[in-house]
Amino acid sequence: MNEETHRTVTITAEMHTSYSIEVNVPSYLDDDDIWQKLVRDGHLNGSNMVCDNDGWADYWTWGDMYDSDFNPVADDYSDSFPEITDCWEDHNDSYPPPWERPVIEALIDGIIKRGFSIEIRCGTRRMYGPGIDKREIFAELAAGDEDVIALHKDGKHSGVFHLIYNNGSKKDPRVVIHDYSCHDWCEEIMKELPQ
Repeated sequence: MNEETHRTVTITAEMHTSYSIEVNVPSYLDDDDIWQKLVRDGHLNGSNMVCDNDGWADYWTWGDMYDSDFNPVADDYSDSFPEITDCWEDHNDSYPPPWERPVIEALIDGIIKRGFSIEIRCGTRRMYGPGIDKREIFAELAAGDEDVIALHKDGKHSGVFHLIYNNGSKKDPRVVIHDYSCHDWCEEIMKELPQ
């Protein structure tokens, strides 16, 4: 864990006094995702919060969340976001960049749920049928700077998505999808991708 892969946020709460906790989360997450998962969904362990001053009360009131200087010893809450991190656990390096991974995962999910087979073209061609473990697909991706994901159904070519990694995508992760076929199902999948 380092400043490239994680960021530290401070989340405050009050109990007739102020409390706070520093936690590390993946750096590509936006504030709404962090707040939803840790506070609203109850993944934050409030018993580790530090009292900012003297005081006592019977209930919590969640306060604000803001970025802090990176703190490598802050509690690591990355496991609270398994839908983002689990599929990439077998990927040995930091490619594709972490901020592109949710978009790529949503793209693969959209292809799989429509029953397409997936062909990855990255110098060699490898085909994955419906029902394949996504981790096998992700392990094959990003061996170079780009991949072409071809869709097949009923023995017919059904479209492509052209991915170029780290293509100015830090502010807009959807830019990883450089181009795609003009088919209704490709358009549907694009509409489902995270913004």
